[in-house]
Amino acid sequence: MADEPRRPHSDRSGGGDASAPDSRELLEAALSYAAPGWQVLPLEPGAKKPLVPTWQATATAAAVRAWWEQWPLANVGVATGRRSGLVVIEVDDDAMEDVAAQFPELLKATVRARTGDGKRQFYYGYPRGRQLRGGRLAAGAVAYADGGYVVAPPSRLCDCWCCLLARRAALRERR
Repeated sequence: MADEPRRPHSDRSGGGDASAPDSRELLEAALSYAAPGWQVLPLEPGAKKPLVPTWQATATAAAVRAWWEQWPLANVGVATGRRSGLVVIEVDDDAMEDVAAQFPELLKATVRARTGDGKRQFYYGYPRGRQLRGGRLAAGAVAYADGGYVVAPPSRLCDCWCCLLARRAALRERR
């Protein structure tokens, strides 16, 4: 499968994006992340700040629907760590080559996304029998694990949109 973006990546040059996600698309994305058990939470529209305490993140469709009814343009957050079965590595574009050389397994992620500010996210299944905390891995690379969350596509940050580069189904199959 080719890595085809769902949404073009903005260059932050301003102006509107005619293909910006609407409330239906944001809700559908949140529900699709929750379907395999990923814990989701609403984030302030255009921002990374949670609208609910992060411990309230849930994979329950009814709760997700209620949140997006209350905040229809909320960005979509996905809790990382054991609770969602996810570890996410985020890499600055200008550090990608160095980080990939240091961590060649990084390129084996089954789900990839590009953030609104041009960083790349690599999603991995949470390792069984381990406890992982997030933090800095290397210059330009951060891990999100227990206690963390990421802003997920198709969320909006500033004038930029996150885009999904690979399907979540492959990661679900590896859990």
